[in-house]
Amino acid sequence: MTNPDIIIYTDGSSRGNPGPGGYGIVMQKHGTNYIKEFSEGYRKTTNNRMELLAVIVALEKLKNSQCIDDVDFTNYDLILIAGGWGAAYDLGYSETLGSKISEAYHARSIIGGVCHGPLGFINAKDKDGKLLIAGRKMTAVTNKQVKELGISMTPQHPETELKKAGVIFDSKSKLIDLFANLTVVDDEERFVTGQNQNAGHETAQKMMSILASREIN
Repeated sequence: MTNPDIIIYTDGSSRGNPGPGGYGIVMQKHGTNYIKEFSEGYRKTTNNRMELLAVIVALEKLKNSQCIDDVDFTNYDLILIAGGWGAAYDLGYSETLGSKISEAYHARSIIGGVCHGPLGFINAKDKDGKLLIAGRKMTAVTNKQVKELGISMTPQHPETELKKAGVIFDSKSKLIDLFANLTVVDDEERFVTGQNQNAGHETAQKMMSILASREIN
C-alpha cells in the first residue's frame, strides 16, 4: 500500500484447534509514534478464526471507512476479498468492484478470494472486454456446501457463477464440505483462491509468498 494513513498489524492463534486462544491488534498512525493496541481472548476457538477476526475487528475500529468507489486498488500489491453469505448478495452484482479488480490486475496486483469472496471477480474484464477469469483455475464454496448449510436461498452460488464465467473450478470434498480445505493458484500466479474459511490462512500466505518471490527476482 502506498502512503497509508494507518498501518495495521494483526495476529491470532489458539492452543489446540479448537482450544483457548485470542487475537492482538496494533494500529499505528503512519509517520508517527501514535499507537493503539487491542486484544481479546476466548476459551474455545480456532487458529483461523482468531487470525481472521483480528483483521475484521481492526477494520471495524477505523472511523472513516472508504466507499469502494473512492479506493484506488492499484495502490495495493495484495488484494484479498473475504466471503460469507452476505457476499452472495452484492459482490457478484457490483460493476464497480469488477472494474476495480480489472484495474488491480493490470497494475500487477496479486488478487485473492476466500469462501464466497471470488464472486467479486466475475465482472472483471481484460483489455479486450473479455471476462478476466475465464480459463483460470480457481476454487470457492461448493454447491454441495451451500446445500449442506441450508443457504440455497442466496442469489449467487460461487461454484455455479465461477463456472458460468469460464473458470476451471476445482474443489475438495468431505462428508461435510465445511471441513474440506483447498487453496488454488492460477497458472499466471495472479489469482489465489480458497475453498472456504478454513483456507483463509493458506490463501493469504501463498499471496505473500508470490509477492516475496517477485521482489527477490
